[in-house]
Amino acid sequence: MPELAEVERSCQLVRQHCEGKKIEVVICKEQGGGPRHGLFDNIVFTEDLKEDSFVKAVTGGILRGVRRKGKQMWFEIEKGTHKNKKLYLYALLHFGMTGSFSVKGVERATYKDFKVDKGWPPRFCKLEIVFNAGNPANKETRLAFTDPRRLGRIRLRLSNPLKQPPLCALGSDPVLDPLPFSEFKQAVSRCGTPIKALLLNQNGPFCGIGNWIADEVLYQAEIHPSAKGTTLSETQVQSLYVKIIYVCKHAVQVNADSSKFPSSWMFHYRWSKRDKTTAKVSGNKIIFETVAGRTSAIVPTIQKMGHLRSREKEMKKRKTKSKPNMKLKSKKVTADSAVPAKNIYKKVKTATASKPTKGQDPNSKYVHEMNPNMRQTRSMAKASKMKSES
Repeated sequence: MPELAEVERSCQLVRQHCEGKKIEVVICKEQGGGPRHGLFDNIVFTEDLKEDSFVKAVTGGILRGVRRKGKQMWFEIEKGTHKNKKLYLYALLHFGMTGSFSVKGVERATYKDFKVDKGWPPRFCKLEIVFNAGNPANKETRLAFTDPRRLGRIRLRLSNPLKQPPLCALGSDPVLDPLPFSEFKQAVSRCGTPIKALLLNQNGPFCGIGNWIADEVLYQAEIHPSAKGTTLSETQVQSLYVKIIYVCKHAVQVNADSSKFPSSWMFHYRWSKRDKTTAKVSGNKIIFETVAGRTSAIVPTIQKMGHLRSREKEMKKRKTKSKPNMKLKSKKVTADSAVPAKNIYKKVKTATASKPTKGQDPNSKYVHEMNPNMRQTRSMAKASKMKSES
């Protein structure tokens, strides 16, 4: 699905074919012959954004910039001037799980989990923008945003979107603005959840990391996705940080073309999860487990839990040993079970207590559940016997 690298590829596509051109026509009704053909999608166009409002705001503007942070993308649209100052509005786009941009006459982007229709307008087209239509001096350019699963989002902003939600809450972009290692290390040390959950959190230390990037960097860093951040050693954290930057930058450099990813990457082999017997990388079996709510590709022979986990277990064992094992159990006394005080005796158990041997005085060390009155009676009987014998 679209992650940081795939969204950057879409940015490059729009920059190459549409940047600097005037928006002549905007079509917000779904096209392409899908089940919602001819309808305005009020789920994709979120925040109660109306069709006529979006069309009116965007039409006539000039696309001056295409920017990205993490998996969020936005258009900077110039809308004239006011008091010698240029006015801009911003169209924000989030791809969700199946969002994609297409330009008419340009080869479609490819994804592992879904396909983009090759017709025009493509099936599930939610938004079509026509640039420089009707101007003989410029070639007409048609841009379409498609989203079969309707999990993408389109928003409008009238001022700098980086200072407003959702962009202002995002973490650092690992390609455009990498977080310093010291801050990443601090975030990991506070993470008591699986480390994969921290990587997938777009408001965490990094944004733009999705399921396949998270699995790839954890595989290359040799860390199990279920390992808690608090159990990772500094060496593991350092390795994870380096792999995050490396994987994201390399994927962007090759324009998200997976055929140009190194053959050692797990990316090439993780998609065979339906046939688990063939899911292997470098001869090591790939298993699939749900971690942080997502299906995760894991190589258990390589990916290990946190190095500090054993130390944590040892500390728990020490705490358990320091606690007394003997627990006094109090028996509830009721009116029916009450007995005279003279018959109450204390049970005494000692490590040396043992059954008396032949010839041993039973009153010397063997003291177990013996009534003091009974002991006195035995002593008197013994004295009486000795007196009669004499």
